[in-house]
Amino acid sequence: MLENEGATAAQQKRKATLTRLGVLLIIVSCVFYAAILLVPLSSFSTGTKVAITGGLVIAGEATFWIGGIILGKEAVTRYRKNLNPMNWFKSGVQKKD
Repeated sequence: MLENEGATAAQQKRKATLTRLGVLLIIVSCVFYAAILLVPLSSFSTGTKVAITGGLVIAGEATFWIGGIILGKEAVTRYRKNLNPMNWFKSGVQKKD
């Protein structure tokens, strides 16, 4: 019986670690997208800026989707809804006429 409790505790710890990893990857993807805003301010040539921007977009998408796969569909839907600027200023209560 104690072996099952130990396995359950280990599974819960692993799940918590994976959840943290998934959230961390999504946060890192936001950092990649924020870094795109700094690329035009750099002193690189135009071609290099385009390459850096493309690399940041690919890295941002890859880290977001890998984190999303780890977290699951429901978590990704919730994060996407919260990151959508159209939803930032909506109130929780909607009026019906």
